[in-house]
Amino acid sequence: MERIAVKRLTNSDLTFFDSIFKRSTSGNQKAINLNANIFTGRFYPDLADRAATSSIELPVDVTVYGPNSSPSYHFKRSITKKTDTYKNWRLNGAAVPDPTNQPGRFDDLVDGDVAVMEFSGAPDPYGVRMALGHKLINGFTNLANTDSF
Repeated sequence: MERIAVKRLTNSDLTFFDSIFKRSTSGNQKAINLNANIFTGRFYPDLADRAATSSIELPVDVTVYGPNSSPSYHFKRSITKKTDTYKNWRLNGAAVPDPTNQPGRFDDLVDGDVAVMEFSGAPDPYGVRMALGHKLINGFTNLANTDSF
């Protein structure tokens, strides 16, 4: 089963990236919200029952493509859900720094940009591939150049 979601990034989602978090006034969140109606409603329904009685933390390998023509960038994070603390799931962990050889890679992301996310694994996710794209005035998105996505 393919598990692909398109997420319009909000200011609070963008704090997942360290350079944006450092200049943000959106609180302490360092995560991208994963809407429960999609993440557990469609992709991983068994997780909803487990999260009803206990907090969940699922380690995942993350690969980010973009924005623009940036090469793939790999790191580890977690998908989390705290019982009664928040309704949605989060791609969570420490804020993601720019790659050492690409300072400023995420600096130009703004509210309304898009992440296309593919979740791998069953019964639990173990990987997330994410292509980042900028919004354009005409409503279309300039997604990352992702030959392997």
